[in-house]
Amino acid sequence: MLKKIILLLTTFPILFLSCNSTGKIQTEELSKPMNVQENILRLSFAGDIMAHTEVTGKNFSGAFADIEDILKNSDFSFANFESPVNNAMPQSNYPTFNCHEDYAKAAMDAGFNVFSLANNHTNDFYEEGMNSTRNFFDGQKPLGIYSCGIKEKKDDDIKFITIEKNGWKILFASITEVLNFKRGTELFDYLPPENKAREKFLEQINANVNTELNKIGLEIINVNIKDITDESGYIDA
Repeated sequence: MLKKIILLLTTFPILFLSCNSTGKIQTEELSKPMNVQENILRLSFAGDIMAHTEVTGKNFSGAFADIEDILKNSDFSFANFESPVNNAMPQSNYPTFNCHEDYAKAAMDAGFNVFSLANNHTNDFYEEGMNSTRNFFDGQKPLGIYSCGIKEKKDDDIKFITIEKNGWKILFASITEVLNFKRGTELFDYLPPENKAREKFLEQINANVNTELNKIGLEIINVNIKDITDESGYIDA
């Protein structure tokens, strides 16, 4: 039996698990009893993996030591990688980051295996930085590393990838509404921070996964909004 989990985690940067881009999700018949132990899926979620040079320029082998056991005891551990990865360029600190591959590999060795690449530092070094980052993470796929958020071609549709394990299917995409630089947005999965764009995107999601949500009965939404107004006074209260 194949179970499907669709997690809508809308954050800025967005970590979003939804439908794939090849069409509607195919539904299997749920006719066999589920072995609970065999079908457990353990997920861990972290925030930003930053690349300040006071970390990347030193011995960072123990940077993730405090959480390594948690990550390695999870089937999938998600994180937002907040830096371009380019060995041909020097490491760079805030406000425009760049790190080398060994730092990203240290995160993978610690147990992170699903990476969001769309965020406000994705385009710190424009096309060169985005291409090198995508190529590096794509090269880790044979090792069981998943990533998305940077386009292969300009103006490609938002990319969704499928991750499967223990009879579960996870559909994952990485999207950001936050930019430090308004350049090269056609090269990564950027959603303008306006209601019209959000509504259009939600319509696209619902057209593909709403039927599955009704069958599964599971919808998890985590919202972290950059700018918010509160006419009702709930925040002040």
